Amino acid sequence: MAKDLWAEKWTIIRTLSENTGQGKTILVHRVGAPDQQGVLKLLNDDSNDQARHRMAHEAINLDSLSKKNVKVPKLLDHNTSQYNEPSVELYIVMELIHGKTLDKEVESRGGHLSLDKSFEIVGKLCETMSEMHHAEVLHRDIKPANLMVRDFDKADIVVLDLGLSYDREGKQTSVTRAGETIKNELVALSEATTPSGDRRDDRSDIANIVCLFFYCLTGHLPKYLLDERSRLPHQREGYQMQKVLAGDARARQVELLFDRGLAHDIEGRFQTMGELQERLALALKGTEPKKKSAAELAKELGSQIRKRNRGLQLQEMAQKIVDFNGRIAEYIGTLVNALDPFIVTRMGYYSTNRALPTGAELVNMQINPISVSIKGRTDQKAIDLCVAARGDQCVLLRSEVFNVVNGSRQPSKTWIEVDWFNSAQRPSDGELNTWIDDLVAMLMVEVDKSLN
Repeated sequence: MAKDLWAEKWTIIRTLSENTGQGKTILVHRVGAPDQQGVLKLLNDDSNDQARHRMAHEAINLDSLSKKNVKVPKLLDHNTSQYNEPSVELYIVMELIHGKTLDKEVESRGGHLSLDKSFEIVGKLCETMSEMHHAEVLHRDIKPANLMVRDFDKADIVVLDLGLSYDREGKQTSVTRAGETIKNELVALSEATTPSGDRRDDRSDIANIVCLFFYCLTGHLPKYLLDERSRLPHQREGYQMQKVLAGDARARQVELLFDRGLAHDIEGRFQTMGELQERLALALKGTEPKKKSAAELAKELGSQIRKRNRGLQLQEMAQKIVDFNGRIAEYIGTLVNALDPFIVTRMGYYSTNRALPTGAELVNMQINPISVSIKGRTDQKAIDLCVAARGDQCVLLRSEVFNVVNGSRQPSKTWIEVDWFNSAQRPSDGELNTWIDDLVAMLMVEVDKSLN
């Protein structure tokens, strides 16, 4: 059993936490080396398939983030690659981070922190979370107990417990079931606690950071964004910033920051980590945020909308494919008189259900198929074309060669990649001509075979 395996390598010193969340943590040291300590994590219910998957995700994300110097514990030992073997007990051993969790630190300092120290801590957390998001990992469970203060004076914080983390690059299979909600004692965000909400949105992590800022200032967990009187956390009795920060000229700017950052509707909150960091810097100085012109706002919001709305991205790509299609037609026109006795023509749009390359999405635009025949013959050989997308890259796809006999077609089964190109910068005429030359040459060979 896995327990025997980790026990052969690690010796228990004492229990750190038990039955919290999905797992328990134990302080251990390496067998024969008492100075090499770590934190052993075991699942509360090792038979739970979802919990086993989550632990495997946690190990992957801890390892990849720590290698990129993101402030998370280093992964020392684990066996989570065996998550799909129910008979094997899973475990993780992580680096031991010395210090106090933020909730204990705040409690030991009178129940709340000064505005300047709160700014410093949240600013450092924003830097760490920016790096995490840049690595395409969402934490999804930011709260005081999951932040270890390694050095209070330097606001040195390490982010703990990636048990609910999610990798947006898709290297991991999803384990959040449809309709499942994610609970966080810091705050219940609408998108995380409603069955139809998106629990893979980086704006949720950003909102949790704003809630953490509120906690640092007040020592109070917001728990929910709106109370029974539809008040935000900083609008409730005893927690208005004019009282919490009495005499501090920056209170109004902090209040405005919370107005935006704690909005119930996710679209009304800070949309990017950079936007939150900018507002924190202004609030620290007590400076009014600069009002943006309509053009500046459109550019900023447009970028955010495109990032979140894949359908809009594909639609905009499709508009560029119209130009792409026209350029193919123009080049085919130059070949018509150069390939005697072959005849190169464009056909009407044609498509069948085919498997796309892994991770590719169909752009809503078919390209006119290319056909080749020989003068005096009715049979044609043709290639169907389309364009798909993966991220901001497009790919020209071709079908298998098919016959066109008296208007009937033999459908193809798969799409095959011709070449990828940047959707923001159309391929050069030279690149496109080379692609089409190769396709036409292939069709000419097929036509020649059909004569034998």
